[in-house]
Amino acid sequence: MKRTKRIAAVIALILLTLSLSARPNTPYKSSLMVYYDELDKSEQALFDTLYDAIANFRDSVDLGEGVPAERLDKVVGLFYLDTPEFYHLKKEWTYSYYENEPDVARVVKFFYGMTRGEYENGWSRILRFNRAIEVEDRSNPVLLEVVVHGALLDRTEYVDDAPNRATAYGAIVDGKAVCEGYANALALLLRLNGIRSCIVTGYSWDSKGSDTHAWNLVNVMGEWTIVDPTWNDEEWREGYNYTNVSFAQISRNHRTDEAPAVYEKAGNTYEINKILGNYVTGNARDFFFTRLDRMRKEGGRSLTLAFGDRKSFSSFTSSFDSYLDEYNRRRGDDGIYGSISYVLDEYLYVFTMIYDGKK
Repeated sequence: MKRTKRIAAVIALILLTLSLSARPNTPYKSSLMVYYDELDKSEQALFDTLYDAIANFRDSVDLGEGVPAERLDKVVGLFYLDTPEFYHLKKEWTYSYYENEPDVARVVKFFYGMTRGEYENGWSRILRFNRAIEVEDRSNPVLLEVVVHGALLDRTEYVDDAPNRATAYGAIVDGKAVCEGYANALALLLRLNGIRSCIVTGYSWDSKGSDTHAWNLVNVMGEWTIVDPTWNDEEWREGYNYTNVSFAQISRNHRTDEAPAVYEKAGNTYEINKILGNYVTGNARDFFFTRLDRMRKEGGRSLTLAFGDRKSFSSFTSSFDSYLDEYNRRRGDDGIYGSISYVLDEYLYVFTMIYDGKK
């Protein structure tokens, strides 16, 4: 009994010491990680230790006096889900233990699928791809999410026997991936652009049957929503029907085996835009004018409007030019001039206008 207590005390001391370390040194703001925040402090410390080792291509991590195997298994499982930047890491790992203490891990060993040089070359190409994504107003997260998602789909095709198919590298660098690769790539690209996202795993089904699957949980301006980039990239599903859907909507044909606790709180485009004040109520022209005034007052460069149905969306988009002309006649020198462009999401009935701010 005394020996058991001593081991537990030593483990607690080790984890307490590890917990003094900082959050992982991620290539994006570490606050954009999702699963990490579901760990307790000692588990986060273990996560940090593993992150540093794998970022430096170390094959093994000495856990000192040991970590309970059950805790290690939990942390490593979430580690794989929360680090899309580690596309060099194989989903294979082992740990060693003393024969008389099989439930206490002493050393954990990882395996890599590429060299450091190959990894760094891939990272340079991923950053180059991200920089090339043309977003006219990166301060608008609604627009940013849609454009980044579209850029990924333009780049990637579904290939179930591609060598790096389950990684962000496969989707972005090779342009070939399966669902896990799509989801990892979207999570990574969104994080690089300041949007919180993670991969969700489980299975999905349709008229062709069911299969294991992966998709994304995304946070847009503080509101959680769900995106399935793989299903969005299959033409027979009519495009972007799985962008910013709610938990209730996705549950019609998706089930999870691993997802953050906030997953069930996810809302859809309608709910998010209503919360953000983008949902058009009353007369669309008057609502548009009010939003233009607010954009000018706040010094913004874009605005987003969401419509409840195709008819109202189509009516507004066909009248946009005349509405803008009328607004400028009313406002005179305070009107909206210069270069104006807009993005239409015809599946979600969302209109985004981008303005260069010039007279």
